[in-house]
Amino acid sequence: MAIVDATTQAEIQTIYTSPPLGDYDFAKGIYSPAIDVNVKGLKIPNSKQVMLKVKFQNNDRNLQVQIAPKTGFNVTVTWTTDAAPGPHPKPSKFLRAPTNGLAVVRGPIVFALHPEETVSIVKNYTTALPYRPQAVDYQIETTDAWNFAIDSSTAPKLVATPSAGWSEKFPFGGNTGPSTSEYPFSVEVQAKQLPSWGFWEGSKITDNLPPSPINCGAAGAGKEDEEGAELLECGAPQTLKLVPFGLTNIRISVFPWSE
Repeated sequence: MAIVDATTQAEIQTIYTSPPLGDYDFAKGIYSPAIDVNVKGLKIPNSKQVMLKVKFQNNDRNLQVQIAPKTGFNVTVTWTTDAAPGPHPKPSKFLRAPTNGLAVVRGPIVFALHPEETVSIVKNYTTALPYRPQAVDYQIETTDAWNFAIDSSTAPKLVATPSAGWSEKFPFGGNTGPSTSEYPFSVEVQAKQLPSWGFWEGSKITDNLPPSPINCGAAGAGKEDEEGAELLECGAPQTLKLVPFGLTNIRISVFPWSE
């Protein structure tokens, strides 16, 4: 169990770690005994909103959490009369700060960042007859940067020129596989890379967007502006090309934004 910053999810302090619970077998109905945790005297800074986080390390084993049928998962938090150093902002009405993301649209068309794709065949079903060479399983990934915050102070620019290989005959990509490298038009936006926005828990799944607006600061994130808002490290300004959502296999279509 840990206390984390409610906005950034950064861990502030671990308050309890259970002993190993690997000598039980839920398939046989053998569960560990109930664990009651009572932690006092934490003195955790809480001038900003914090959350209690329960983390599980399954150590490559199946994990099942048995919840009491009447009380469920119960946590009680109490406070001392001692006041933490200020200033003390008003409590948020949100459990977690809303992402307040930005999308670029033109009429019914949603535009998305389309990183360069690396396509490989992971299964071709040659043993299944009749063999269909186009009915294969693809793995599509990218090594391009994707974690950008859009500059909302600059209007998007529509570029009506299609890509060099685009054709009305194949309006949604190539005809030799899942290629989506061609497009009839695009939109250009100004953006900065946001290194702190990464993958979720060491996976290849993009994490939730950081709450916007983003306050971009110089290298050395973690500082605060004059109003106490956190500054995040941002890259140099650059122009991003966004294409229609339907022309992408992997994409980012909702972005954090800065003013």
